[in-house]
Amino acid sequence: MGKRIKKLTVKSEQQRDWLKRYEIGESAADIAGKDGYDIRTVRRHIEQAQQERDRRDARLTVLKNALEGHYADLCRFAEKLEAQVMKEEVIALREQRLWVALKQHLPRSPLWVYFNKCDNFIEERMAVAEKTKKKLMKALEADTKMQKIASNSEGLISFLVAVLMHQMGSWSRGYEGLLLQNNMSTENVGKGLVNLKYGAYFVNNMAKDRVAAVRQLIERYEAEVKLWDEYKALVKVNDGLSRLKRDIGDEIAIITLRRVVPGKCLYCPL
Repeated sequence: MGKRIKKLTVKSEQQRDWLKRYEIGESAADIAGKDGYDIRTVRRHIEQAQQERDRRDARLTVLKNALEGHYADLCRFAEKLEAQVMKEEVIALREQRLWVALKQHLPRSPLWVYFNKCDNFIEERMAVAEKTKKKLMKALEADTKMQKIASNSEGLISFLVAVLMHQMGSWSRGYEGLLLQNNMSTENVGKGLVNLKYGAYFVNNMAKDRVAAVRQLIERYEAEVKLWDEYKALVKVNDGLSRLKRDIGDEIAIITLRRVVPGKCLYCPL
């Protein structure tokens, strides 16, 4: 009688072993002879093991791509948040799903406190700026020297308010601001009139002989406003905001440079 062929059920471990042996050079006939199985059984199970491995590899590839895409989405969103902070804008991305996702991934991150503080600083600065602007207008409207410079004082007041608000905004952030010796210029328009420009701000059709008085007025107010409590409050707010921007930038860098966001969220592929 010939050698009896086993009819036992082939388990998945046996399939994988046959596939491994087959791929390193052992033939299906040799495997069947050594293990006592029909060659057709061995071939069928080697094929099944190949198919199962291919399906498993395909699932892993899909999962890997989905996970990489998810992390990339979170990193891009973190960069958008940082961009808004660096522009000193109130965070307007809280309603987006990726906000929820990032917060679920990093519930203990200081970012969420930082973002709230950032919004508070920006809102506080807007309030201080509005208060300062009103104080400036009131002071200029009551300034008799300013009234004598131009008959159309309303246009001059608007010019001076814009200039001085710009200067305080620059100084309170640590910048030099506009300089009268470098940034003030005039353009003759005829009939003893000039267009006066200081940085990006201008007054048209001003009497040429009044430019010096305007310059003196700017010099005086540039010195005075630095002593105002409102300006000091503006410096304090911008100092706090500047520190906060650095802290937020550091935390965002940890997210984007790692490229892998720890934790899980509702939208994770896993």
